[in-house]
Amino acid sequence: MTFFVLGHLTLSDSYTLMQVFEQTCTEIGVPLAGEKTEGPVQILIFLGLEINTLEMSVKVPQAKLIEFKGTLESLYGRKKSRVKEIQSLTDLLNFCSLAIPSSRGFSRRFYYAISSMSNPRHHIRLNQELKEDIRVWLVFLDCFNGVTYIPNLEWSSNTKFQLFTDSARVAILGQGLISKDIGCTWMGTSVLRDITFLELVLVALAFHIWGTSMVNHIIPLHIDNSALVLTRNQQGLSE
Repeated sequence: MTFFVLGHLTLSDSYTLMQVFEQTCTEIGVPLAGEKTEGPVQILIFLGLEINTLEMSVKVPQAKLIEFKGTLESLYGRKKSRVKEIQSLTDLLNFCSLAIPSSRGFSRRFYYAISSMSNPRHHIRLNQELKEDIRVWLVFLDCFNGVTYIPNLEWSSNTKFQLFTDSARVAILGQGLISKDIGCTWMGTSVLRDITFLELVLVALAFHIWGTSMVNHIIPLHIDNSALVLTRNQQGLSE
């Protein structure tokens, strides 16, 4: 069992917290491995990730990113793969998802593909959906430096940021920002194929336009399409 204790910014408070924790464990009979105890520190390697409380960041080792990208590239040009290879890929996906929680929506199909396979030597077909997820990961890794930042734990209030969308308009309201409302014309475009997809395009458009203002914030999304809300919460699409 691993105990992960968080303290205040000052080292003196953190040392006090550690002493109280160790004393409590001694009193209730919980053994602690002294040789494995580390801290208090402001930069810690935990589960293979570098957690930096000064920068409020999490860093994925470059060696893991290189291994991850190499595995994806080796699969992208193939029609089939052994179950064992996909299992190795899901291990890497799971590791990276510790630092990139929103990435889980692009990992689910790999788990589904091997969920009913018991023999690691069997082959599965790499269909178009799996190839598209691989391609998305490769595009992302080309731009990713391995560092993600820990967002604010509190949701943005009405005075900070709120995002509103419907099938024709997208708007953002925020403190210190010029409130923007953009009307969209979709005639002659492929986004009209499905209303849920259309609403999703608007959300993506909003983050593309105002993304730099939303960095490290948890933003309430006001969406009037229940299917898209379900899709966002499940981090996946059926089509």
